[in-house]
Amino acid sequence: MAALPRPGVFSSAVNKLKGLKVLLISDAKNSFTNRVEQTLIWLKAEVDSVATRKGKEMISAVNHFNPEIIVCPFLTARVPEAIWSKKERPCLIVHPGIAGDRSLSAIDLALLSGQSEWGVTVLQAVKEMDTGDIWSTSDYPVEKDATKTSLYVGQFSDAAVSTVLDALCRFQYKIPPTPLDYNHPEVKGCLQRTLTDADRIVDWTKSAEDVLRMIRMSDTQPGAVGEIFHPSLFDGVFRLFDGHMETGESSEAVRTHLSACEPGEIVGKKNQAVLVKTGDGKGVWIGCMKRNKSDFPELKLPATLALPKQCAHNVDTISGRCDYNNIWIQKDDSICYVHFDFYNGAMDKHGCGRLEQVLEDIAKMEDIKLVALMGGDRFFSTGIHLSVIEGSENREQEAQENINKIDDLIKRIAMFNDKMTVAVLQGNAGAGGVMMAAAADIVITHPGTLLTHSYENMHLFGSEYWTSFFPRRDSSKKAYQLIYNEELILAERAKDANLVDFILGGNKAEFRKRLPDFLKYLRNSEMFEETLRKKQFMRNNWQDILASHQKFEIHHMRKNFRSREFEDSLRKFVSHLEK
Repeated sequence: MAALPRPGVFSSAVNKLKGLKVLLISDAKNSFTNRVEQTLIWLKAEVDSVATRKGKEMISAVNHFNPEIIVCPFLTARVPEAIWSKKERPCLIVHPGIAGDRSLSAIDLALLSGQSEWGVTVLQAVKEMDTGDIWSTSDYPVEKDATKTSLYVGQFSDAAVSTVLDALCRFQYKIPPTPLDYNHPEVKGCLQRTLTDADRIVDWTKSAEDVLRMIRMSDTQPGAVGEIFHPSLFDGVFRLFDGHMETGESSEAVRTHLSACEPGEIVGKKNQAVLVKTGDGKGVWIGCMKRNKSDFPELKLPATLALPKQCAHNVDTISGRCDYNNIWIQKDDSICYVHFDFYNGAMDKHGCGRLEQVLEDIAKMEDIKLVALMGGDRFFSTGIHLSVIEGSENREQEAQENINKIDDLIKRIAMFNDKMTVAVLQGNAGAGGVMMAAAADIVITHPGTLLTHSYENMHLFGSEYWTSFFPRRDSSKKAYQLIYNEELILAERAKDANLVDFILGGNKAEFRKRLPDFLKYLRNSEMFEETLRKKQFMRNNWQDILASHQKFEIHHMRKNFRSREFEDSLRKFVSHLEK
């Protein structure tokens, strides 16, 4: 029995995709569909895309573009027979499961059952969903603390892009797909149920790990459902996100707080997160949540902001050392890794202020010579917190305060005169997050990272000193063209535009392995010495230069924040996040 088709055989033959007409059909645009599209464009395929769940619109897009092949990177709706029945123009479905898996909740179930390995399969669309012939399949490891989103934008995305490219190369070489055969030893999947809200209800009497598994597998959408308790909280049913373990082993104060509470009760708060007791005597930090109401969309907010004001005020502040913090540092000789893992990369004024203080402390460490700005695993940063702004009582004031704090943070990065700063993009970056990276001396990432560099879709002029740092990385004319272009760009294109300096490894896993040695190389290179010489030369007038750029940007941003266009764009953006 022949082996299932897998990536690797045609990895050097992607040039065969040049000129191939590919139509992408998806439920909606997301990070993975964007990555597939941008990768194909980078490989010079002729690409069009449509986001729809309606059969008529799918057929219309096919008739209009007349593709040679169709790929559905993220589609839960049925493909019309008029499309899948045309065998000479295959329609390929990217299924987020191992060969043979059939479920609309594939990744969720893999995380819930504790799988250490999962996969992705590119199937031919047929009448019965997920039963078509296999064009290519690939497996990947699942980390113990992975969330649905971290897996989707990380290991899944890397494996899936390779699998899609392999399938397209096989199509170009006229190699037929392999029929799905459940007697094949490599076909280990099966028909699985689709999860409902009833499957996502948190039972606080269970262990912290069981609770976390529920939150991780429901990450981003739709969220785990949990009722939390506090004397001043009524109707405490929330959608829960961004969960983290608290054992209480690091602090007697935390253990005391935990022992005084019952499972499901709010133990305390710290840095906008709330700690909830679990049945094993431990607890789970909830970084983000929203009201579980269906009559109108609720905002996903930092946990203390999602609580009623009086309740949030009455929750005890935990001052002891905790197992969880979304900002932390690690030192390796003269290199300091600064991690700031804000949920979805969004940074409100409080998060910006805390990170700025950490960098201020590092500036005083004479033994540190290179500062690696690590961001988070899923996102480096996506700039200001639009959901917090939308949910505030005074949007204009909240937006202005958020912009001022992120400007202060980026200015702190720019003012490291005796240290090299390196922005390490482990995940995607957007808007102010791209500008924060641009403020660093060096930007490094891995293939497939996406940068959404424009403010145009929010009807904002832009801030975060972009008028200084963007032109510094390229000619002013090209910088302005980029900033007013709504398109996101792939890491490879970003490198061509000088927004990225180095791309390490072939995927995220290789990138992580190579990173420590590469940072040590930078620390001991002539590039390091040259960077510090330039900083010393500019240090006398650097503050004045930045101040003039900030004044210019804020003048325009104040007008934007008062505009109806921004209000409408803000509401539309936040509403899209909640769908």
